[in-house]
Amino acid sequence: MQIGTYPVTSSIARYYNATALRPEESTNLALGTVLTFPDRTLVTVDGYSIAVRHRIGISQQFKVLASDIAALPDLATVGAGGVVQYFTNGFDTRTTGLDVVGSRVFYLGSYGQLSTQLAYNYNTTSVPTYNKSVIDQARIVNIKHYAPNSRVNLNLDYRIGPFEALVHENYYGTYRDEYDYSGQLFSAKFITDLDLAYEAMKNVTVGIGGRNIFNVFPDKIATSLYPSTGGRDDGELYPRTGGPFGYNGAFWYARVFVKF
Repeated sequence: MQIGTYPVTSSIARYYNATALRPEESTNLALGTVLTFPDRTLVTVDGYSIAVRHRIGISQQFKVLASDIAALPDLATVGAGGVVQYFTNGFDTRTTGLDVVGSRVFYLGSYGQLSTQLAYNYNTTSVPTYNKSVIDQARIVNIKHYAPNSRVNLNLDYRIGPFEALVHENYYGTYRDEYDYSGQLFSAKFITDLDLAYEAMKNVTVGIGGRNIFNVFPDKIATSLYPSTGGRDDGELYPRTGGPFGYNGAFWYARVFVKF
């Protein structure tokens, strides 16, 4: 299946009700505070609300029929069964969210130093108005839930002498992709990154590490599975975009850093 994204000035986009784009307008409100506690503990709290009018985004996907090609021969470049989409000012959005970040440094004497940071984000997006001729319900679902509404990041940095260990723990909440996998809710996942470094000599540091060291994958696609392969007819096993952290699993590396 071919998917074409066309300029709004093209005959193909105008056939599907495209109009000239206009600038977006937004109203941003934010409120934050910084809290300082004993023992080198710092907490920041930020709330925000972002309203975007005439928001520019991709339209719904219009499937090309043989009758459409007969009415507009230019559509032959897409072909019957293909899909047309274009950028549009077809909706307004309002995003509200909360960011909380806490950090603390632990001095462990002869046992080194541990720096910690914990960050939490929660946000929701609503679509108060939209043009029903170019934005369908699948697009509304993706605007609201394509990115996880919840994120948590924990960073630990331990140092003692020439040795350093970094651990990053990442939590991604649930998400949806209504166009490609209608009705499926992809579950939340934890992803762990690790980096170990040693200053072997002055200005030379060697290290090893990994991303997603526990080899976590997104949920498998729930529909159109073939028992022999566990995938779809196009070979997909996991969501084609990889979700918020990809579908490549663990990645390991070794590095040498030289400072001149």
